[in-house]
Amino acid sequence: MTKLTDALALILKENNIKSVFGLQGGAVVHIFDSLEKYKINVTYTHHEQTASLAAVANAKATQNIGCVVVTTGPACTNAMTGLLAAWQDSVPCIFISGQSRSNHTSYGKKVRQTGTQEVNICDIVKPITKYACFVKNKNKFVKEMRKALAIAISGRPGPVWLDIPLETQWSEINYIKRNEVSKINQHKKISQSKINNFLNLCKNSKKPLLLLGFGCRLSDPKIVNIINLIKREKIPFVSTWNAKDFFPTTHKKNLGTIGMSGQRGANKVIFEADLIICLGTHLSIPHTTTLYDNYAKQAKKVIVNIDKNQLQNLNVKFDLKICTDVKKFLLNIRNKKLLKK
Repeated sequence: MTKLTDALALILKENNIKSVFGLQGGAVVHIFDSLEKYKINVTYTHHEQTASLAAVANAKATQNIGCVVVTTGPACTNAMTGLLAAWQDSVPCIFISGQSRSNHTSYGKKVRQTGTQEVNICDIVKPITKYACFVKNKNKFVKEMRKALAIAISGRPGPVWLDIPLETQWSEINYIKRNEVSKINQHKKISQSKINNFLNLCKNSKKPLLLLGFGCRLSDPKIVNIINLIKREKIPFVSTWNAKDFFPTTHKKNLGTIGMSGQRGANKVIFEADLIICLGTHLSIPHTTTLYDNYAKQAKKVIVNIDKNQLQNLNVKFDLKICTDVKKFLLNIRNKKLLKK
């Protein structure tokens, strides 16, 4: 038998999560004790907001899942700024909150508070998480932990939240080591008609332009397929703010960063292209300004994005929408000649 918080630490190690950020509190002492016991690097911050933002930054820097541990009530709500950052930037993170004993919680009750410094945090964070679960049953913890981690990295990545009551944390459970969690397969096969439509748009283009977003890195951390595409086809490109570090500014095909905080030349070239291929971005208002109805009207527009809900709620009108992972799309066209020379 294994103490539940020890199993928590071991599952993090299974998934190569080496760093945790958080703040001590009465409902998380068992968690932090287990993390330190199993030599996971814990950074204690002075505020939960700092911890949550640090975990998001760490996830971006390491291309792995960020991890935050906070105690009950206001400690949870303090962490929501970083949670929102992970949600909007599509960064995989697991937020773990210690909770009052389960019989002292307000879950399922029409009350504002039951236990000391207690809040129904899962219902609060559900709109900005991919998954949120109050883990009351100790025997479901390992399954829920692994499920949450898999959800965080699958499809469009993002944050998940587990809330664990105190008496559950010190319980003894059965734990069997496994390999790291795998992504949940959410991809449908790209239709050949969409590939053909894309190829026709490329062949009829005289001024094509790639627009690279952060989704390219989420799909392929080393952006190998993007590099190969640009090298093979010699297509000029611009990037969003979160993708501006993909290539050096001296790269011959790099025309800069678009958007309200971007560069004049990059924004100008958007309005000169006759085909804009958006990879891993959806041209949000920070990119287009609020005048999106007139954004680059001279150009045909293609979008490749994994988020079907996002594709149904775009500001800019696209001529071709392909709902898939960017890496999968690029692998589908790697042997195709895109442009006429």
